[in-house]
Amino acid sequence: GVLDVDGKKFKIDSTIKGKLMDHFRSPKRFSLKIDMKDDKYFKGMSEFSIQKLESRASPYEQIFLSIAKNLGFITPKHYFYEVKFNNSNWGVMNIEENVSKESLELNQFNGELIIQLGDDHNHFIQKKEYYVQPLDMRINLETFPMRFIDFKKIHEKNAFHIDKLRKLEFSKNLRDIFDLDKMCTLALMSLMWVDPHILEFNNSQYAYDKYKLKLEPIPQDVGIGPREIKSSENIPALPREYFNSCSNINISPLIEKIEIALLNSKNAIIELDRTFPLNDQNTFELLQKNISFIKRNISKDDLETIDNRFPIEKLKYSKD
Repeated sequence: GVLDVDGKKFKIDSTIKGKLMDHFRSPKRFSLKIDMKDDKYFKGMSEFSIQKLESRASPYEQIFLSIAKNLGFITPKHYFYEVKFNNSNWGVMNIEENVSKESLELNQFNGELIIQLGDDHNHFIQKKEYYVQPLDMRINLETFPMRFIDFKKIHEKNAFHIDKLRKLEFSKNLRDIFDLDKMCTLALMSLMWVDPHILEFNNSQYAYDKYKLKLEPIPQDVGIGPREIKSSENIPALPREYFNSCSNINISPLIEKIEIALLNSKNAIIELDRTFPLNDQNTFELLQKNISFIKRNISKDDLETIDNRFPIEKLKYSKD
């Protein structure tokens, strides 16, 4: 197809995207993945998604990422644009960057490898067979194949590192190279949000630092807006890999860093809240209360992990 931005035209490939109903429940405003052709870029992006604001819980996705960026995380770009599709006005849509090796370069990250862990097929079987939220995708690292994003682009240059990661996956030692500080910081941010959705392997991508030889999470898909922590009972359990990361380090300095990053993000948070006035909540004050509660009341000994479950691949289903 063609992407027309204020009269400037770009050749593109486009595909339908989205795993859940919010992406395609209506005949208009469905989600699209866009690939720029001829080595062209839009706002510095070679690949991006167009989706309803609902699909990224706007403005809360953008608020979360503004704090994460101040903590040194790699974060995808987000924009809001009025979109017309085949002359049909879809109104304002969310434009989200698909993180690529170019994104890592712009973030001055030492590496090109982006890894995804997760098996959508298992996830959907669980959704069909269970009435409870499936948890295996969050906690059983061994059940998930490792997939490299943009494999064709980065394979030749990164063969040594890809081979090393494949060996770690085969020997079930991949967890040994997680960046503990980044993993635990993201986990603590999810506690401040009172929801661990962003930690699910199915939603996450990880970037490999070729000098540190570490994997760090790329925050994406916060899922919902934050809720107030009223007591320690509101603190959610963590996926095992994130729980283990926090168990092996001192979390107090990380909580302090989150407090500072939240303060540095105050203006951006207030501006995003103003952009969506019907949300009717002071998100900055809410998050400030939550992180203060965590600082006063939560130590790493208070953290809990999601109970393990029988790996989905060992369960038997009827042919139907």
